[in-house]
Amino acid sequence: MFHYFCLLSFFLSFVSNTIDDVDDEKVVFDETSFSKLCSLLTNPKITFSLSECSHNSYLEGNQLTGVSSGRAVKDILLHGGRVIELDCYDGPKGTPIVTHGGTACKPVELRECLQAIKEFGFVKTPYPVIVTFENHVNVEQRGVMGDLLEEIFCDGMLYRPPEGAGKKEEWPSPNQLKGKVVIRDKLKHKQDAKKGKNGSGKEKKAKKEKPAVLDTSKTLAPDLHKSIMDNEDDEESDDDDNDGEVVEESNVADKLKNVVAIGNAKFHGFDEAQEWPGVKSCSWNEKKVEKMVKKATADDSERKDLLAFTKRHLLRCYPGGWRVLSDNADPNAAWSIGASLVALNFQGMDRPIFMNRGKFADNGGAGYIKKPKFLLDGKKSGALPKKISFNVLVGSGWEAFKNADFLNAPDTYVKISICGKNGSSGQTKVFSEARVGPKAQPVWNEQIELESKCPELDLVLFEVFDQDPDLDDLLGYYCCTVQNLQKGLKCVPLYDMYGHHCMYTGKKRPELYGECASILVECRY
Repeated sequence: MFHYFCLLSFFLSFVSNTIDDVDDEKVVFDETSFSKLCSLLTNPKITFSLSECSHNSYLEGNQLTGVSSGRAVKDILLHGGRVIELDCYDGPKGTPIVTHGGTACKPVELRECLQAIKEFGFVKTPYPVIVTFENHVNVEQRGVMGDLLEEIFCDGMLYRPPEGAGKKEEWPSPNQLKGKVVIRDKLKHKQDAKKGKNGSGKEKKAKKEKPAVLDTSKTLAPDLHKSIMDNEDDEESDDDDNDGEVVEESNVADKLKNVVAIGNAKFHGFDEAQEWPGVKSCSWNEKKVEKMVKKATADDSERKDLLAFTKRHLLRCYPGGWRVLSDNADPNAAWSIGASLVALNFQGMDRPIFMNRGKFADNGGAGYIKKPKFLLDGKKSGALPKKISFNVLVGSGWEAFKNADFLNAPDTYVKISICGKNGSSGQTKVFSEARVGPKAQPVWNEQIELESKCPELDLVLFEVFDQDPDLDDLLGYYCCTVQNLQKGLKCVPLYDMYGHHCMYTGKKRPELYGECASILVECRY
């Protein structure tokens, strides 16, 4: 027992001397954090990398009644997000608005979102911001969109494809696009009037566009649910698909078209994709991702075709329309097939978000990481499964959780999970003695044995919970890649669901102010 008290004493001293006070209001780009960046972001094309990607980036709250704002865009960028999605609709004053179509979400002007990108886009990292438009705007207001992009990103920040819109033969590297805003959009829009194949000039009746804002007098079910599902699942169908028709050209709309670097294409199969001129991008919802993963798992030729496709073209995956509470699907399935842009609802604050933060903490937090070699080679992982032993010893800074339980000290336990293909998890026993002071610091000294089936892709997720009769409350977490997990004693800092250090902020114990809650874990493999 004396040995454990000595260990706890050493740990408390170590943590107090090595964890700095964190001021989340002062987010400053630190050049030293990029000192370990090698040729990773210089040589590979963007399709060789995974990018930290958000879905409906403008929304605060849920997908039904949330508020659209530039503040939501700012928060994503300051957390390292590199891909911002903006759903654009015709505004009442001739200026485009951003909102979640077919819902009661409050809109915001496009200008506010673009200003947020300009101001905060390169605070966390200098690597490119990809702005992907789900574009429901008419010809005239697309001209306004082009003017806004030119006006706001006037200082050389806007990337203009030298080959012309959507004509790239290969993607540039993230390093070549440092400090640039890259536009992803359709090159032709289904809401435009269309001519027949013979060019007779007879216009077909344009498809009626969904309203940008729902009449709030309607009930949520079943009409609202259907509207949301139709709107959300339509992201894939919004990609370019000529269907043999010629879309009416407009010099006004060219203002936006001329700055589109990543053109979207409708995916009809791998055979057709091989005939695409240049490089393209397309979107799949999580149902399609699941379907394609199953096919690739069962058929090696299907897997090779899929990995060849994601090596050359930008595949974006996004949450299903039924996720109205802004929750997320497990992103590991999409990462496992080489999808470069795996979009998540950043406002969700759930396990997929924790995994995403852990994955993109790699590479100095640049927002881009290189895909494993086996994905680029179109092969299965050649790495052997890795058995990992975690000895969870003690915790420190538990005063941060003193109010987690209303009446008593929190009943805390640690859960460790391997996240990925055939993941596994284990947890410690519950510790509960005091709210503050030495007795509040947990001592476990418990062993958890887990196995990573694919070390090149898998993640390790540490979670601390307060046990409750109904639903256990998450107190803090930490996530990292299996490849970055090192042997020996490790001080694991804990973060809250917002990505901030778990700290004591009370006034009664000023000597503890700013101490980060942590656990001491010994790793062996």
